[in-house]
Amino acid sequence: MNNPQIRLIRGDAIYGTSIDRLYDNPALDTTLRPGDKVIVQPDERYFLSLGLRATNPCSPSPATRSPPSTPCPSWGA
Repeated sequence: MNNPQIRLIRGDAIYGTSIDRLYDNPALDTTLRPGDKVIVQPDERYFLSLGLRATNPCSPSPATRSPPSTPCPSWGA
């Protein structure tokens, strides 16, 4: 799986980050609560290269090192 993404569904909120980010920073670990759902899914993002290129212009997105757009309860901001 290319750059697995972790999603935590807690109530009506969905939080996400990459699995690499969690492994790199154990301080981002969170405690699961009753009713929480954890989903591991492939990163489906890609980027399009413009210009001369010998291969397919669509490439998988590289692993993200930036914080998620919606921070998890203890996954930082």
